[in-house]
Amino acid sequence: MPYNRKKMVKEDKIQKYPIMISGKKIMLSEKKIGELIKEKFKKDLAVIRVFDQYDVSLEELDNLNIKIVNLLDECYAETDLNTMKLNKKIFEDGRFFQDSYFIACHELIHFLSRFVEKNSNIFADNYFFDSEEFWGFCLSISSLYAEGRSLDDIWNLVYPKISFHFHNESDSVEFFKKMLHRAKKLIS
Repeated sequence: MPYNRKKMVKEDKIQKYPIMISGKKIMLSEKKIGELIKEKFKKDLAVIRVFDQYDVSLEELDNLNIKIVNLLDECYAETDLNTMKLNKKIFEDGRFFQDSYFIACHELIHFLSRFVEKNSNIFADNYFFDSEEFWGFCLSISSLYAEGRSLDDIWNLVYPKISFHFHNESDSVEFFKKMLHRAKKLIS
């Protein structure tokens, strides 16, 4: 019999999700996955540079709650000043860090934008008020480039999420090209 039976029962009820780490699939809690995502953010050159551009300390990530929730099929994530909600579906195969981490990077732009809006008196002369979607996808692509991903791999991972936001394919392709250019500059 466990020393603290109540604690053991509570821990058994915690939802866990598969994550590939060092080639092994392990089951982790939402809290632990959130900690790993934030840890990776803080080491990601593209994320570091975007935080610098927004003039926001990486320590602000400590205040961001990362939740794994059921969202509508078309919605991969939602983020505001306090919470990043990631769709459970992107965790199903355990390959979040290999195939979907870029979605969390995209969502950081929404977090940063809300942070800057809330603290606009501090950031009044910040020149980085470009489209949130543009910079969200730009950071996603920069992060993938920094990992050494090929252009084909980036296209296959990111472009379907971009095209979802456009009615005209030529507009989405043009948007993607602009982001590629900006993403390369961000990490060069």
